[in-house]
Amino acid sequence: MKTTLIALAAMAAPLMMAQEAAPAAPSAPAPAAETPAVDQAEYEKYAAPARETLKAMQELLQTLQGVNSKETADAAAPKVKEYLQKIDEIKAASQGQPEPSAAVQAKLKAEFEVEVQGIIQSMMGTFMPLALNQCYGSAALMEALTPMLGGAVEEPAPTPAE
Repeated sequence: MKTTLIALAAMAAPLMMAQEAAPAAPSAPAPAAETPAVDQAEYEKYAAPARETLKAMQELLQTLQGVNSKETADAAAPKVKEYLQKIDEIKAASQGQPEPSAAVQAKLKAEFEVEVQGIIQSMMGTFMPLALNQCYGSAALMEALTPMLGGAVEEPAPTPAE
């Protein structure tokens, strides 16, 4: 989860920075003429990877939400690896970008803030049962999730031979 949160945070950093840096909202809306124009090309440079990351995160969550046994955990492991790889690739491609303009930050925040918060909340609810159940004994899922969880989940206990 740590790696995914970092990747998501990297994509969402302009959103969060805009939220922290933004002054308190005025009591009356600002006139439209005072609203800074958003450079659409600059906006897309930041919005496209954010959309890709959120899509991969949603697919990852959907996959993990279906895990409820060793069999479903084993089946989910390759997909989990694929989604985490995709998120890492997006993060790597976005590294080193300059900070977006204030107008772009505001638009990013407006578009993605609610979805980012929802995904983070869903992640917590999804990973808790997996951690508590030690990935239902699936070494494959445990291995797939290790980069995300930073080793926070212990190895599943071996199944006694019958």
